[in-house]
Amino acid sequence: MTRTLRRTWRDRRAGASVEFAIAASFLTLLMVGTYDFATLGRRAIEVGNAARAGAAHAQRFGWNTVNVQAAVTSATGNAAITATPAPAQFCGCPTSTGVTETLCSTACAGGQPAGTYVRVSARATHTFLITYPGRGASQTLSATTVARVLP
Repeated sequence: MTRTLRRTWRDRRAGASVEFAIAASFLTLLMVGTYDFATLGRRAIEVGNAARAGAAHAQRFGWNTVNVQAAVTSATGNAAITATPAPAQFCGCPTSTGVTETLCSTACAGGQPAGTYVRVSARATHTFLITYPGRGASQTLSATTVARVLP
């Protein structure tokens, strides 16, 4: 029995198979994680593009809630993107940090009348292939665009 154990201990033929199994499982996990986060990044870009497409539609064709929502949902090939919350039109004055909502009859800081703006949002949920520590099984992505529309 001692001779058999010594012979088995010295035999190195199966070592490469064990090393390959360990390395392959690690590389597979690495590839799945890379795919998961690359898809998350691509989906985030699609959500931003959809919000911008809705704002561009309002600038080009005028304000119509249904048409702007349709522009958001059809901007990409991703059917999971929705126009949530619903697009809104408002009056506001530009500031150094964005647009401040005001009454349409209000004059802005430079004495100019308040402008008409649209706020378009897009949202989608990305479901991960595997659950990662510190993250849930899915992540909600959202983007909002504010653009001035001419009357």
